[in-house]
Amino acid sequence: MRWFPPAVEAALCGHATLASGHVVLDHDGEARFETRKAGVLTVARDGDALSLRLPRFDPAPVDPPPGLADALGYAPTAVLRAHYTPDEWDDLAVFDTPDRIVALSPDMRAVARVGGGAGRSRGVICTAPGGGDADFVSRYFAPAAGIDEDPFTGSALGVLAPYWAGRLGCDDLRAVQVSARRGWARCCVEPGAVVLHGRAVTYLRSEIEVPG
Repeated sequence: MRWFPPAVEAALCGHATLASGHVVLDHDGEARFETRKAGVLTVARDGDALSLRLPRFDPAPVDPPPGLADALGYAPTAVLRAHYTPDEWDDLAVFDTPDRIVALSPDMRAVARVGGGAGRSRGVICTAPGGGDADFVSRYFAPAAGIDEDPFTGSALGVLAPYWAGRLGCDDLRAVQVSARRGWARCCVEPGAVVLHGRAVTYLRSEIEVPG
């Protein structure tokens, strides 16, 4: 399995893997996907939902990259970084309230320039404590990959869930991505993985005929 956003090839894409498992699995059982950079990913039926085992990426504190606060429009209270591969990472920008995450209106051209060096920042995950139906909220901006804002980002939960598990002292977390479309997921943090529980819906089937 490989993933291709509009501008680059990604090292990991969670929601596309969950959807692929939905297509492959009829009822019970487990689908195993060999990937180029993320190892073997598995998707299994979980009642009327699906469970995806993602690699766990524990983010480490870093100095804020130059221009990050200006690009986002607000200065985060903390910045961490998680590497998917040695030359591909996401920056995690932490804010105090979910309202601040909802209010973000980044300068996407500036966000695309954040990072650099030997590799390049894939994007910026912005997060804050949740409330009500969520333990934490997030949004994900990846204009360098050709996606200004992703409506739901499964791979980011491999970073977010360990971070919030450490802060909240809980390994079973409810996540809400507060994009315009919004997305919900349950995350269970394990020593070497994050298990993402979610649903998928088939909306289109087609056949392609290739002339012989």
